[in-house]
Amino acid sequence: MLLNWFHWMDKNMVYHDKRKLDEIITLIKLEPTLSCIYVEGPTDKRIIEKFICQIGLNNINVYSIDTIDFSQLYPDKPFLIDNNKEKAIELSMQLDKLVDEKSRKIMCVVDKDFDDLLGSFPTNRFLYRTDFTCMEMYTFNIPCLDHFINNVLFGFPIEPEIIISEIGKVLIELFFIRYAISILFTKQMEYDYIDVKKVCVIDKDCGEIQFNKNEYLYRMLNKLEEISRKREYEVLIIDITRKCTSDIRNYIHGHDYIHLLSIYIKRIKNIELKNEDILNRILFLCLDFKELIQYQLFKNIILRFSSATPAC
Repeated sequence: MLLNWFHWMDKNMVYHDKRKLDEIITLIKLEPTLSCIYVEGPTDKRIIEKFICQIGLNNINVYSIDTIDFSQLYPDKPFLIDNNKEKAIELSMQLDKLVDEKSRKIMCVVDKDFDDLLGSFPTNRFLYRTDFTCMEMYTFNIPCLDHFINNVLFGFPIEPEIIISEIGKVLIELFFIRYAISILFTKQMEYDYIDVKKVCVIDKDCGEIQFNKNEYLYRMLNKLEEISRKREYEVLIIDITRKCTSDIRNYIHGHDYIHLLSIYIKRIKNIELKNEDILNRILFLCLDFKELIQYQLFKNIILRFSSATPAC
């Protein structure tokens, strides 16, 4: 029933005409009491909407950045065309430049991604980042997985603590490989990542994962025609691994998490979750939204909107 409801929502979603970027800026400048949050995509939108509802904040609209037309900037900033994070950052920069201090109830929220590893990222009055690499990481915890196991899978032979530990050690390796590729690979070509299940062996009885990271890196570099630079990639991965000492959720890619979890469930309990987007949404339904108050992003939402006035 739950899966059918998600399918119905996707099929019946209503999309409105986009507003031009300059129209949005003008509207916010003329109406300093507007209260709205702009996010990268529909998943982020659902999470923040649910949070503000759960804690009783009113009159706040949450929008996907895709509701704004940035085409007027494409000739000078082509990187905006297919990058929602860059669009949200651009909106925040425009607001910071053109909107005075009276307009305080606007937020642009983006995923942190590689920002901490890169060591530089834009900051301004309207831009906020997730506490971890992405929104999905707010579900990467034992209580959320425990709720998922008991109420969606109706039991699972592996404890959530073990799931977190086993998939976590693979996800962090994948993240460092992604990071190295983002830094060193400069060729102008389209590519997809090798499916992690091709180099993973999952023990059905104890839940242990054997991940051949060297084989994965080799296959990935072979696909990118970068084998001759393999040692360069390895050195960068080792170097960045040594520098990372904080919460593991700062070093996990959200799509990798959902994909590996679906592979893990299939191997252990033979339940195939073909639609990973729906698995992602179900995990958010298993999240205790009131627990989000402990994280800085959501503290900032409360701080900025605790006396919210009419929404956009």
